[in-house]
Amino acid sequence: MSNSGDPGLLTENGRAVSAESDSGFLRLVIGLWCSVLGVLSFLLIPSVQGTVPAYMLAFASVPVCLLVFYENNSGQLGAYLRDWGLLAVFWFFFFAASQLSYFINGSGIITGFEYISGGSSMLFRTSSITQSAYLLACFATFTFFRHWDMKDLSSLFFLAAWVVAIYGIYEWLFYLITGTTGDFLVNRVFEGVEGDHTASWSQSVSVAGLDLLRVKSTLGEPSFFSAVAVPFLFAAYLSRRWYLAMALLFCVIFTWSTSAFAGVGVGLLLLVVVGGQQRAISITLLALAAFAMLCIIVFLPDLFRSMVTDKLTGLNESGAIRMDIDELRTKGLAELPLWNHIFGIGYGYVYGSVWSATVQNIGWLGSACFLAFFGVPFVYCYIRGLFSVWGFGCLIILVLYIVNVAELYLPTTWAFLGLAWRHYDAARFEAAEETE
Repeated sequence: MSNSGDPGLLTENGRAVSAESDSGFLRLVIGLWCSVLGVLSFLLIPSVQGTVPAYMLAFASVPVCLLVFYENNSGQLGAYLRDWGLLAVFWFFFFAASQLSYFINGSGIITGFEYISGGSSMLFRTSSITQSAYLLACFATFTFFRHWDMKDLSSLFFLAAWVVAIYGIYEWLFYLITGTTGDFLVNRVFEGVEGDHTASWSQSVSVAGLDLLRVKSTLGEPSFFSAVAVPFLFAAYLSRRWYLAMALLFCVIFTWSTSAFAGVGVGLLLLVVVGGQQRAISITLLALAAFAMLCIIVFLPDLFRSMVTDKLTGLNESGAIRMDIDELRTKGLAELPLWNHIFGIGYGYVYGSVWSATVQNIGWLGSACFLAFFGVPFVYCYIRGLFSVWGFGCLIILVLYIVNVAELYLPTTWAFLGLAWRHYDAARFEAAEETE
């Protein structure tokens, strides 16, 4: 690590290796887990929604971590349990605060929100339990990637990017050749108001008269895919994994997702500002991206209109749905007491884009904690003269969540967070050594 001039590029784990956690068998299992971190369209038990392989392996990691950390007797167990304790305090504090409002002001349903589950009362809604179960699986992923000692854990994590990229390219080519989707993994089905629908929401777009599949890979739909592919794209680029970066770039382009393009654009702007040695090439890439968008506007106006203009003005289905939800949410927020603006209406009550749902579920105070959770690792490392690749990836994910992406419980997101906080821990350890 370096504190000179430009920030030093920080890509590896930044902590010592434990022999116990680097065994061949555990490495194989961790590699398998990393490979399925981006697979959300497949269930181990099709009739049970939560049995995504990555979630099941995350739950299995908890007793393993407790046992290994206890045997190592190196302080890891205390740090691991501290994280779980902080989650418990955070969850119970915001849940209790939201419920207190309903005991005081009445528990009648507050109109204007897109609730996950039905019911006529605001007290103890069942969706809070189901959403909390997803949170536990994701937090287990976070704590594992933050505390597990393994010399090439970050390298294994890139397996998730390879899987979603290869499967996305395969699907795209299959559709190009046959005109039908080739998704053979999906077995997940969601229940909706208008009926059940598959977790593989294949969408096509017409480009210069050619019908092309919008890449969504194993994530179900293009905007979810963007929340995985875009941060991995920057991580691969900054880590000089050029083949992976090119595969991900292909997938990101052919998502034709405004969220993905916005994430890439903002990411390049951030690199221009904080990238240090990456600044010059980031300016070049940003100029190329702007030129590519200009070409789309000039030569493919119908595509740009359907992809951007109609969505922002509500003239297409996606844009109209978003505007209706925004109007409904504005009405609901106007009816909320000040207390619920601060502490939220209840964890897991509302579904929508991650940022708007966070503001509604845990209020502005919880949203401030959410921003800190994603932003502190990168900011602290940067102040110390370090550039955390994984911390930067968390900033990109945060941008995508604010733009529109509606899935918080992506295991890759929480692995990014774990590795980013791992860098934070390493930077703080180095700072403590320097003061001694």
